[in-house]
Amino acid sequence: MLDRPVLETLKEVALPGMLKAPNLFDVFFHMIYTMEYEVAQSRLDLAHVVVHPELKGFSWTELHRAKEIIAAGERAAEEALPRIKALIPAFGPSCPLPRR
Repeated sequence: MLDRPVLETLKEVALPGMLKAPNLFDVFFHMIYTMEYEVAQSRLDLAHVVVHPELKGFSWTELHRAKEIIAAGERAAEEALPRIKALIPAFGPSCPLPRR
């Protein structure tokens, strides 16, 4: 067991909420997010073009920031348009579909 001075020092150094256990809601949704992410990553090899919006600074719980997140997705899609158009026969040479 820690002696009293060490315990007091730890209490002074600990930030508010630092020792707080995560709630069940956060754990559950983090687990679901992780599983969905892994499934999506495993399917990327089937895509001809993958659009990666810049989402640093956003959390999956920030639905109130949907307009900002959608705008980031639109910017990324606009940047990917040349690669997408190159794969459409009307815009460029056709490409074979991947074997599944």
